Amino acid sequence: MVTLRIALNCYNKELCLALAEFILSAKGVKADTISYSLRTSHTLDIKVTAPSSEAFITKRAIISAYREWVKLTVWKHGRGSGDIRSIVKLAGKPFILDALVEVLRHLGYEAKIVNNELRSKASWDTILEIASLLANRLEELVKLKPRASYSAKALITSYSVLAGCDIGNALKKLEDLGFIKITDYRIVVSGEWRGLLRKLASALIGVERGGRVKEASKK
Repeated sequence: MVTLRIALNCYNKELCLALAEFILSAKGVKADTISYSLRTSHTLDIKVTAPSSEAFITKRAIISAYREWVKLTVWKHGRGSGDIRSIVKLAGKPFILDALVEVLRHLGYEAKIVNNELRSKASWDTILEIASLLANRLEELVKLKPRASYSAKALITSYSVLAGCDIGNALKKLEDLGFIKITDYRIVVSGEWRGLLRKLASALIGVERGGRVKEASKK
């Protein structure tokens, strides 16, 4: 038997209790392997006790249920605002928050961060998709250039997502344009990164129905 612990942000006591009930009734979750408690008024602690393989399967089911709960409940009733910690947790890896805002804006959605919340009219699916893409691109970039500056990370990951290309191609394109200078492990940006991104964005992106990012056709 193993014990796995999961902490989930749920905003207030009422929503935390609603989340617990949602998880207990979710597909793939065996209620008799789970116990839960409130760590704070906005954090639900879940403990899974089961044989190893079953425990990890249950954990995945819980995370899947949490994603669905956030999508259907918190985002809907929050009127277009989502807690940054939850978005980062669901993306699974760190990403540049300013890059998320800029990519959403270039895709045609209003977006801003206020009091640690992302406020946007984009769908939850779109936000989580973009956040996950930015997180993956940032991971790629840090492996290649671990000493890249914040502005370099923001510009390169944003461009990579909007262009639908990997980090290697993004670095080459931006360097060819003179927007970045690469020296050993460092990357220097030639100007304010948001302004540079604006110069590129209109030629880079397309939006499918439903707001999903796609690579623009090259002419």
